[in-house]
Amino acid sequence: MLNAPLSLKLKIKWIKLTHWEYWSFNALYLLMLPCWLYFSLRARSLFFFAAANPSIRNGGMLNESKEEVHTLIPASFAPKSLFFRKGVEPTQVTSLLLKHDMHLPLVGKPNIGARGRGVKMLRSNEDLLHYIQSSNMDFHLQVLIDYPNEVGLFYCKEPGQQKGRITGIVRKEFL
Repeated sequence: MLNAPLSLKLKIKWIKLTHWEYWSFNALYLLMLPCWLYFSLRARSLFFFAAANPSIRNGGMLNESKEEVHTLIPASFAPKSLFFRKGVEPTQVTSLLLKHDMHLPLVGKPNIGARGRGVKMLRSNEDLLHYIQSSNMDFHLQVLIDYPNEVGLFYCKEPGQQKGRITGIVRKEFL
């Protein structure tokens, strides 16, 4: 792009300016702030949207515990996971992993995280030991789910209804 003509450089800049997908998270949140404040005042709650996920603290928007959410998922659908408190002894972790037949590779995740912060692939015993010792918060270890495709489902169920419906499916792809 260094040697690209000026017209191409301007076109790329224009696309980045006019397509929100290229904007920083801070820019997006700043633009949403007035709308959020309006709806918060109207609903008399900063987390008015939490009603969408009433079983999850703050509707899953902020500071939700993965350990608490994990208990809401039927065991047949949940990946095998073990939860640990900050400062746990590595020997305790390894013995529990063996007891529950969990083997490397594993994924380490903080119990309370945001957008992938603190998530690590643990492929060796050294990776596991380092993750346990360097974790500054509660965390969990999860078996690696290595499927070729990943999707997000948006499921809605009205209060009092027996069944809900899937209203959206998004296929996830790594960049």
